[in-house]
Amino acid sequence: MTDKQYYDTLKMLSEDKFIAGIEFFDAIPPDYSLVNDPSNWRITRLGIEYFKENSLIRKTYKQLKEIKDWLPLT
Repeated sequence: MTDKQYYDTLKMLSEDKFIAGIEFFDAIPPDYSLVNDPSNWRITRLGIEYFKENSLIRKTYKQLKEIKDWLPLT
């Protein structure tokens, strides 16, 4: 992941209210844009809900449970 991709991803997560406390220092060209210290960042309630509903582990668990239901157990 490039620095620009990292920056753009953080900006998107912040704009969508999944994380808070991030300050963006936009520069031209955008490759030189910066963010504040991560110790000030925090996940929001919306971010936690998104993580719970969309985590890979949760999806994998559901798939394995379906497979288990299909297989005859003796």
